[in-house]
Amino acid sequence: MALKTSITGIFPSDLILRSCIIQALADLRANPWLLEYCFAALPADDLTAADYGDSEVARAREWFQRTNIPVFLNINANEAKFPCITIGLQSSVEVEIEGSLADINADYVEDNDYNWPTLVGPITPTNYNSATGILSFNDNQLSTFIVVSNMFVVDKAGNVYPILKVDDNDIYIPQNTVADFTDLLIKPQRPSYQTALESTIYRESYIIGCYVDSEPIHLVYLHTILIFLLLRYKQAYLEARGF
Repeated sequence: MALKTSITGIFPSDLILRSCIIQALADLRANPWLLEYCFAALPADDLTAADYGDSEVARAREWFQRTNIPVFLNINANEAKFPCITIGLQSSVEVEIEGSLADINADYVEDNDYNWPTLVGPITPTNYNSATGILSFNDNQLSTFIVVSNMFVVDKAGNVYPILKVDDNDIYIPQNTVADFTDLLIKPQRPSYQTALESTIYRESYIIGCYVDSEPIHLVYLHTILIFLLLRYKQAYLEARGF
């Protein structure tokens, strides 16, 4: 069973950043008309329009549509592929002024239902009356345990039955319950634990590299597209995911 928690753990910012760029590239391919906004400065500027106007925007669009652009972490040891985008962590420093010595989190504790402990068992009752729902035990079977109502009986098949009442060595579950209570377990209410939470804030710096092995103008295309993607999608693919 996967642990259910509200926290992000140790935030994998490099992987989040890489997946942001990959998804943004895919969305741009699905909506190539956005490239008109990406390169809008070239035909709008009097000094660049003659050499890098609408025709250059068309070439950039055509290059992007036919070119695969992988995104790597710069620790990748495989053979380089061009063109590509790389991501490298430069620094990761705790922002002490924005934190506290106790690393206090907004929610300082949360329920933890990852593990459901067994309080008693496996244990087999000496008698079970399905009509009354009474499980009877010997004196020594429950003498070392505290069993109260609102706990649960779990049979061998994993079925769960609430304990309605405890009277000496008799445990009451819902009447007319038909089950095999050999080697039953007695468990507490869920969730059974609580986890203390703490948090801190880090300021990280990354270097994002653009590489091509073809014409120099393709590097201009790639750099322009990358900046456009980071600005356009930072709210949806970065901020919304924890940055």
